Amino acid sequence: MNKILIADDSKLVISLIKNIFQSDQNEYTLITAEDGKEALSKVHAENPDLILMDWEMPIMSGIEALVELKADENTRDIPVIMLTGSDNIAEAFDKGANDFVQKPFNKPELITRVKTALELVNATKELKTKSIEFDIQKDKLRNQKNQLMIQKKELVDSIVVAKIIQKLSYPSTSFLDQCIPHYFLLCQPKDELAHTALTSWDKGAYVYLCFSSNDARGVHAVLLNAACQLAASKIIELKSGDKLLNPGLILELLRKKLNEPAELGPDSTNSVEILIVQLDKEKKVIQYAGINKPFFIIKNGKIIEMKTDSIQGGLSDTSFKPINHKVQLTEKDIIYLVNDGFSHRHLSESSDYLSAELSKVFLKIFGKPMGKQNDLLIKTFDSWKKDLRQEDDIFVLGIKL
Repeated sequence: MNKILIADDSKLVISLIKNIFQSDQNEYTLITAEDGKEALSKVHAENPDLILMDWEMPIMSGIEALVELKADENTRDIPVIMLTGSDNIAEAFDKGANDFVQKPFNKPELITRVKTALELVNATKELKTKSIEFDIQKDKLRNQKNQLMIQKKELVDSIVVAKIIQKLSYPSTSFLDQCIPHYFLLCQPKDELAHTALTSWDKGAYVYLCFSSNDARGVHAVLLNAACQLAASKIIELKSGDKLLNPGLILELLRKKLNEPAELGPDSTNSVEILIVQLDKEKKVIQYAGINKPFFIIKNGKIIEMKTDSIQGGLSDTSFKPINHKVQLTEKDIIYLVNDGFSHRHLSESSDYLSAELSKVFLKIFGKPMGKQNDLLIKTFDSWKKDLRQEDDIFVLGIKL
């Protein structure tokens, strides 16, 4: 409903105009003033949509009131229709009037001019509303963009930190040179951040290895592996009397540690595959325990899969006791810890490269020097992969005691 201010010193004119617009389906709220000064006061108090202003009024004329209205930035946009019996309308337009109606006015003409003026007012209001809404949406989009930029920076920072953690989780070449007589390490992550990790500890005559992977990806995968590796590190430092803990006991303590309320929950650990290995370099004995993470030994020219506990719930399953295994090795035996990125799921969803081709490759190369084996595996993978997409992290640690 539009608000109209009628300013005229004639009560008869005011009454006439009120009768015209009050009978027009109650579309208007009408306010009246009897001189220019009162009109200004009513304008500031009521903020009308349109002003019908008489030219000649006592105290302050309509023209004088018009000048003050147009000089005030708060009222200058309110349209003013001058009511005058004079033909000198140029001055009214010069002072800022939007339209005029001559007295005695014609009722249809007055109604038409008022409606035309208010249509413009309402269109302007709608445009301003849309403009405000547009500005609000623009601000929202700007805020969303800023938020996305912040999130992107946080993600990039997280990836940078995860790369550092990932790098630290793998043993350095110099460390492996020091604690393992003969080895090679082939590591080609599928993505920028691997979901496999290996940590090693040198305990004099013994070397411990913790090899883990999970179904997560990106930063989540790195942090989950890091949690497993860190917990394993603390446990491996423990001793049972004068003896180091065996892998089975380490895995049991690790499972309990990661399932404590303050640590990782079951939803995080049920996809973890893990292998704990203890190498006795002097006696050439390997002890191991694991969950869903087998490895391989070539013994007497045959490749043997060394199975670990197959547990559907992974580390989150607290109903089993990990089994500690022990195997006597000879100088010719070779251990392969493997995460198979040589998958050919493009051929069959249920088959993988390891069970078929990769095992044959191990049998072909195991008699070669360790460095040569690494080169042959890379060559084999490149030859097999060609333009195909790598399906998983490629990780092979070959060890010969």
